[in-house]
Amino acid sequence: MKLGMIPAVAFVILLSGCSQRFESVNDTVKEAFFGFDDVNMTTEQIEQLPYASAYFRINDGPQIFMVLAFAEKNPENNQVQLKWLSSDKAMIVTEQGRIVKTLNLPESNLAERTNLDGPWQQTSESRSRYDWPKSNYGFNAVSDFSPQGKETVQTPTWTKELTVWEESVSFAALNDRIKNTYWVDANNDVLKSIQYLGPNMTRIEFSILKPYTE
Repeated sequence: MKLGMIPAVAFVILLSGCSQRFESVNDTVKEAFFGFDDVNMTTEQIEQLPYASAYFRINDGPQIFMVLAFAEKNPENNQVQLKWLSSDKAMIVTEQGRIVKTLNLPESNLAERTNLDGPWQQTSESRSRYDWPKSNYGFNAVSDFSPQGKETVQTPTWTKELTVWEESVSFAALNDRIKNTYWVDANNDVLKSIQYLGPNMTRIEFSILKPYTE
């Protein structure tokens, strides 16, 4: 996806092959946990840098602006993984709009979410496996999807009518479940989402400002 420039935050963009890399000298995920104001970009600021970008909100913290550091194919299923990186090395990884890994978040993290049925679609059911750090590995989950109608979503760069899908993720071994929500466009791309890393764990909301293009 693509970058945008914040007045208080400088980015140094390094291109290496197909990967898009950046270094932020100020904006950090820890600040989002421990307090500062929402970052709100203008359309012009977002458009100034031709890289993917998105707003993220972690739990009830302020809105932060993140850019795509890497776009790499997952060798297991040939799907592109988008890796969003902060200056303090926190990372959020998405695959087809699903959060599949996080690193160095101040609270809970997701070691990996593996889709056992291949690329996920908005169908009646799919299976995945959740791995969390500290030896919490191998928790199987079953997802049920249900459409929730249409909703118009607006960001500084676009306004679209999107289809809302709710994913109910059940963990039999934990006797617990989580509910994720996806806002999906006509191309089946997730442009907005609210997802949980696991039961009673971190909630992450994101809105895509500029979509990734290969």
